[in-house]
Amino acid sequence: MLFKIPQNVIISLIISLIGATLLWMLIDDYQLSLSGTYCLINSSTQLNSGVSKVAVLLILFFASVVVFQINKGHRLVEGNQNPFVLFTMLGFVSTFFANGSLLDVLAVLLSVFSLSLVLRVYNQKSVLGLLFAASLILGIASVLFYPILLAVIIPLLTVLFFRPFELRNYIVIALGFALPFFYFSCVVYLFNLPWKLENIELASPNKTLYSLEYIGSSLAFLILSLIAAVKIFFNRSKFVARQRNQLLIVSIFISVQLGILIVLQNCSPIVGIIPFLALFILYYYKKHTRMWVMDAVALLLLCTLVWINF
Repeated sequence: MLFKIPQNVIISLIISLIGATLLWMLIDDYQLSLSGTYCLINSSTQLNSGVSKVAVLLILFFASVVVFQINKGHRLVEGNQNPFVLFTMLGFVSTFFANGSLLDVLAVLLSVFSLSLVLRVYNQKSVLGLLFAASLILGIASVLFYPILLAVIIPLLTVLFFRPFELRNYIVIALGFALPFFYFSCVVYLFNLPWKLENIELASPNKTLYSLEYIGSSLAFLILSLIAAVKIFFNRSKFVARQRNQLLIVSIFISVQLGILIVLQNCSPIVGIIPFLALFILYYYKKHTRMWVMDAVALLLLCTLVWINF
C-alpha cells in the first residue's frame, strides 16, 4: 500500500521524476508561448522549447509545493505524504495540456501563493501585512492573466469568515490589488510602451483541450476527485471550525479556477486545481476501508499514462 511506503525525500523525488518525464513528453512544443493569452503586457519574446518546458515543469513543481505547505501548516490531511506526490503527478499528466502560455501558468501559481497567505490570517494578531502581500501578489497575477482577477473574492471572503469586521482590512486588500495596475499604467505612460487588452473569447462547443487518447485518463482522475470531494464534504463535521472555513475558501478558489478553465477553455488554471484535488484524493484514500482498491486504481492509471506516452 502507498501508506506503507517509507516517507522520505528519495521516494518522492523518484515519483516526481517519473511525472516530470511524462509531462516533458506530453507538452507540445508548438503550443507553448511566452506572451500571455490575456496579459496586459504586449510581449512577443520567443524562448527555446526546452527552456519553456523546464519553466512549465518548475511552475507545476512550485504550485505543488505551495499546496503541500498549506496542508502541512493547517493539517487538513495528516499522514504519509507520498500518495499526495503520486496523485498530484497523475493529475498533471492526465489533465495538463500546455496550450496556454508561460505567463498564464505563472499567474495561476501566484494566485495559489496568494491563497496560501490569506489562509494564515486566522491566528494572527495583525493581518494587514498578510492581506496586503496576498492582494498585491494577486494583482500582479491579474496583470499577467486578467481573468484571474475574479480570485479577489478569496481574500475578501477569508477576512469575512476569519476576522471581525474592520474597514481597514478591506481597504488594504483594495490598495494591494490596485497597486500593480497603478504601477503598470505609470510605466506604460512614461515610456510609451505597447500594451493590449484582449476581448475575452468564450469557449465554442467544438473546442476542446483534450485529445481522444487522454479523455479516459482525464475522466478517471476527475471522477475520483469528485468522489473524494464529496467524501470531504460529508465528513466536514469532523474538522474544527477553522479547518471547515479553510476548506470552504479552498473550494471557492477551485470553483473560480474551474470556471475560468471551462469558460475560456484555457488549461492554465489546472496548475492551481490539480494539487488541491490530489489533496482531496489523499483524504479519501486515507479514509478508504479497502486501500488496496485505491492502490490498484492509481497503479492502473499510471500504467495507462505510461502506455499512452511511450
